[in-house]
Amino acid sequence: QLEVESGARKGNPPTHTLKHTPLPAETEPSPNTVRHSRCPPPSSDRHTMAQSPPPQVLLLLLLLLVALARVSPVWAATLHVSPTGSDTNSGLSPAAALQTVSHALSQLSSAGDIVQLGAGSYPTPQAVSVAVAGVTIRGPNFAVLGHASSSRGAEAVLTKFTFSIQADNVVIEGLKFSQARSGSVAIGSSVSRSGLVVRNNVFEGMSTTHVNSKLVRAEGTEALVHSTITVEGNYFIHDSPLRFSVFMRFVNGLTVRNNRLDGNDMEARGFTLYDCDEVLFENNVVLNSKTTTLHVCLFALSNSLSLSPSPPCRWLSCGALSLLTA
Repeated sequence: QLEVESGARKGNPPTHTLKHTPLPAETEPSPNTVRHSRCPPPSSDRHTMAQSPPPQVLLLLLLLLVALARVSPVWAATLHVSPTGSDTNSGLSPAAALQTVSHALSQLSSAGDIVQLGAGSYPTPQAVSVAVAGVTIRGPNFAVLGHASSSRGAEAVLTKFTFSIQADNVVIEGLKFSQARSGSVAIGSSVSRSGLVVRNNVFEGMSTTHVNSKLVRAEGTEALVHSTITVEGNYFIHDSPLRFSVFMRFVNGLTVRNNRLDGNDMEARGFTLYDCDEVLFENNVVLNSKTTTLHVCLFALSNSLSLSPSPPCRWLSCGALSLLTA
């Protein structure tokens, strides 16, 4: 700061004096003082925390949590069944096994699901329907041939059971059917089905069923043809005459292989194939049957039949091969 004083003394020329007045010392800012700020002060309507989601989002999240909490065994890939289980269990482990096959089947929802039967006796007769495509009903010996008795472990024994196949790509394997009924595994003629596999099972005790009963059967019509059916690795033990082990009619794409039939010196009807096309029949063994054990009758379709080896069965004291074509 500069001040100018002016004045004249008598006899002297006027003088001008510059007076310097020092500025006051600048004080240091306090730690809490912001000297320069380009940001406006926070307004009262701004929040330091994120806003809450809209009510619609909260409602959707709540509904999702409720749905997850109500998930039932229908989502399980494998449901376990045991004679000592309970249908009030979840079935998600052997320790929480269900008791009945019918209840387990009612819980299935999608292809790839499995009903795993534990060893033991299931004495209550059941006629069950398999209505979900792509499912498997499996016993403990699903990987062992039905006639490989020395290699099979404890069995899941189903007494007077029948499975009505009402869906495609169903697998029945590794079970033992006691007092086997007509239609132990069966496809009817109301709807065309495909992909059935009957593998590595034991069928015995047929005397309790009627004459001309058909244990494993798929019966179509000329207008309703089933397709791609496989019957392999099974053991049919006949204890009474005039029962069919396998009966197929109007099937396009049939494989029958590695099965064994023991006729026990009776007229045990073995494999009857009527009006089937694209048939592969190979490596089957028939023992001690006194009637025709392979009856092939080809009329309606394109008559493609492969018998392997030649003859297609190893016949030991058994009936002849009957092959009719027209």
